[in-house]
Amino acid sequence: MDVNDFLNYYVLGVIIIGLVLVVFGLMFFLYRNKKANEKMLRELEVEAVSTLDKVENEYKHREKEQREKVKKDYEKKVDDFKAYVHDMEKISRTTSEVKTYHILSNLKEKLVTDGKLKPSEMIILPKVFLPSKSEGDISAVKVGHIVLLKTGIYLIDTKEFYGNVLYGITKEKAKDFSFLLNDLFPPEQKETEKTIVFDNKQVNQTGLKVIAVENPAKRVMDGVDYLHPIAEKHTVPGTITPILFVDHHGNQFINHSNDSTPYVFDELETLTKFLVKHLEECDPIYTEEDLEKLRHSIENAGVDKRITEQPV
Repeated sequence: MDVNDFLNYYVLGVIIIGLVLVVFGLMFFLYRNKKANEKMLRELEVEAVSTLDKVENEYKHREKEQREKVKKDYEKKVDDFKAYVHDMEKISRTTSEVKTYHILSNLKEKLVTDGKLKPSEMIILPKVFLPSKSEGDISAVKVGHIVLLKTGIYLIDTKEFYGNVLYGITKEKAKDFSFLLNDLFPPEQKETEKTIVFDNKQVNQTGLKVIAVENPAKRVMDGVDYLHPIAEKHTVPGTITPILFVDHHGNQFINHSNDSTPYVFDELETLTKFLVKHLEECDPIYTEEDLEKLRHSIENAGVDKRITEQPV
């Protein structure tokens, strides 16, 4: 080997060694960068998790505060409503409603004595406030009595008037004496049914007070709407029967209405015959267990939960 060959090999060796060192240097650099990147990535992951936990905790805290606020607001509405119901119960029981309750109680006692039903097959709930919730507000409608029988649910509301009563009359039906009602009917309400009372409670023998009263059937029909969602778990379509009893204190009552519901009675004897006829002729819908569940659902739907089967 001459000197030139030696020098060539030497230079080639140096170049190869240099390339190897460069490659190892690059590998080491990349390795360090990879480790640094992995470390940075881990730190970012830890920071991200920590940030997410913090955001989640803050969200849960705000959500909890919001829930508590909504709960407190709702509880206040319920408390206010309880107070309202309690006050209304003190003043809203009329002598006519008490009379209706006693008639229903006597009917139940007779049916039990005659062996036509068991005591648990007729449940009388007097002075019922049926609650309804809409858009966060709580409202209620008061129904005089709810009677639970094997043949269905009967809502009975009592209206008391002193004087002769024309129920569901229109100007067309008034005919010859329609002029008496001109001031009670707007011109565009010629076919609208109204209830007119010739009030004799506070007038002398030569006086006459004629008044148009708010639709007496409204409350019991509202009661049907309020009761449907409460009883729908146990009831089948058509089992809620609305009944309006009119106590006119021995005056004259004429029913001119064409409406099929509610059923309207002005004599308690006729009302009791209607219930007995339903009991005898209609097919049973509920068992004793069903009736007890219905009672529980209705009683616990009322926020006051103090409905009993005793008059106040």
